[in-house]
Amino acid sequence: QQSLDGKYSSHGSKVTFTLDADGDLVGTTADGREVLRAELELVDNNGNWSVTSKVTLSGELDHQGNESLDLPLTVTLTDKDGDSVSTDLPLTIKDGNAPGFVAGSGVSLDEGDLNGGNTLTGTGHFEVNAGSDRVSEVSFADVTQQPKLTALGQTVLYELVDGDPNIPGNQILKGYVMVDGQRVEVLEVEISGSLNNAASNGFDYKVTLHEGVHQENGSTSTDLPFQINIVDSDKGAGNNDSTSGTLNVSIGEGNNPTISLTGVTLSEGRFDGAGSNQTADDQQATGQLTIKADSDPVVDVRLTLAGQVVDASGKAITHNGETLTWKEVPGSNGHSFQAVTASGTLVLTVTLPSVPGRIEAHTDATLDYQVTVHTNLDHGASDDLNLTLPVQVTDSDGSVINGNSNVVIKDAADPNLGIDSGISLQEGGASQSLDGQLPVNVGSDRLVSLNFEASQPGLDGLTSGGKPTTYQVNGNQITLLDAAGKVI
Repeated sequence: QQSLDGKYSSHGSKVTFTLDADGDLVGTTADGREVLRAELELVDNNGNWSVTSKVTLSGELDHQGNESLDLPLTVTLTDKDGDSVSTDLPLTIKDGNAPGFVAGSGVSLDEGDLNGGNTLTGTGHFEVNAGSDRVSEVSFADVTQQPKLTALGQTVLYELVDGDPNIPGNQILKGYVMVDGQRVEVLEVEISGSLNNAASNGFDYKVTLHEGVHQENGSTSTDLPFQINIVDSDKGAGNNDSTSGTLNVSIGEGNNPTISLTGVTLSEGRFDGAGSNQTADDQQATGQLTIKADSDPVVDVRLTLAGQVVDASGKAITHNGETLTWKEVPGSNGHSFQAVTASGTLVLTVTLPSVPGRIEAHTDATLDYQVTVHTNLDHGASDDLNLTLPVQVTDSDGSVINGNSNVVIKDAADPNLGIDSGISLQEGGASQSLDGQLPVNVGSDRLVSLNFEASQPGLDGLTSGGKPTTYQVNGNQITLLDAAGKVI
């Protein structure tokens, strides 16, 4: 059977076929393992002879490139006269079962435990079982098969580096991102163990988390289905030579960013400031908002003003009776809004003048916001208008928080009347008409009326022709009447 020598192998070791003392055909590997034994027996059935064969497969054969192996066994029959005849007994050995993957304990980490200077680690376990062939390789699948993640607002990139030398084909999976041209490590998965046992082997895998991660369509936790390949000694050439497995890794979502804001108080502007472009009369106040990023960087800060301008109670704020509407300044990316009337008068401006592109994880930033009142507002009976300014903060995971700042706009100067120098009339003559002047100091709001008060004590007790007089007040006109009702 020398024709079979060197054609077959077991675990990569060449198989040599020999005849033992009993005439059995024995296949032995170069490392001394018996993998196949073929036995023949002549059976006499009333002078009719037949041959039975028995083949014992005690070890696996490598089926590289084929699902079955053909081993033609040549048998020679010789009678007492020395006559002989030869024939081939067909022997086909089919590939058996694929190796198996058994997921064991997984790894669960909470990125909220990251503080910007530490790493988190966890260890999981899995087992691989041999099928018909011994497992020869445990390795990570190609990087294109690993979960799509983001970290620090960037896409996670993967690389494979040399791993445990006790595991053929093993590598360490590393995930990283590039931030401003610098590599930042995000996570690492390392498999350790050995393939010393023929039937079953256990493996540990250690997960190290450097930065918070986020999976597309993720929620409060991110599952990381890292893929591995298990290959038997046939080297994955056939349908039953390999299997895949998924490591059970879950990362809990960290805390949301936080925001705190300080309120501001300022007075209204002059009623004629906006109309005549008198910006020197603008009233401005600056408040602050402090944002603290957790395990994910903050990537967006914006004002969320929209629709009609209302006070804290939901009542419309007006300017000279006209309602106001918030309009975003084009190109401001949510950082500047103006409150304008339907006729186009600019009344209020709210601005975030300097917003960074991002606030890195585990850091905080204090930003200014500015409120400018360009002209007067209608305060009604109260001297204060309370305005709520909403601010929205978004981190790289898409988590959104909202905060509100309170702005108090006070009614400014009231109008007041100066001292009239007075006028003098001489009675007894013809009807007389004189003009006097009453100084009026206009406050912050436009005057809408100037009227006499209903009670005029200075006119009480006057007489005409010895008889008492009366007076009537009608808005901006006083009429003095004699006892007969005639205008004096």
